[in-house]
Amino acid sequence: MRAAPALLTIAAALAVSACSSREQRYETGVREPISLRDDGDECGASLVQSFTGLRANATLREEIASRSGARTIRWIEPGTAVTMDYSVDRLNAELDPDGVILTLRCG
Repeated sequence: MRAAPALLTIAAALAVSACSSREQRYETGVREPISLRDDGDECGASLVQSFTGLRANATLREEIASRSGARTIRWIEPGTAVTMDYSVDRLNAELDPDGVILTLRCG
């Protein structure tokens, strides 16, 4: 009958060691947030290229502004005079005569 307490002690030790291995946590390092923008894309033009070819309207303009995160958006219609200064966080939307978006680029 002396074997029974020894077996109980071994069984208890195995149970405790099994529980402790389950409690180990998997830890990771700190990660940088994933950016959906292309490298060097300060105005967010790479995020809104899917809007090229669509007719600009108030709703679409709001959506482009929201998705791009650009500080300012310049809507360039044919014949519109624009300054030649370059601003990395400004999105230029060039439109055709019908108001369809031709290009979206920083500047």
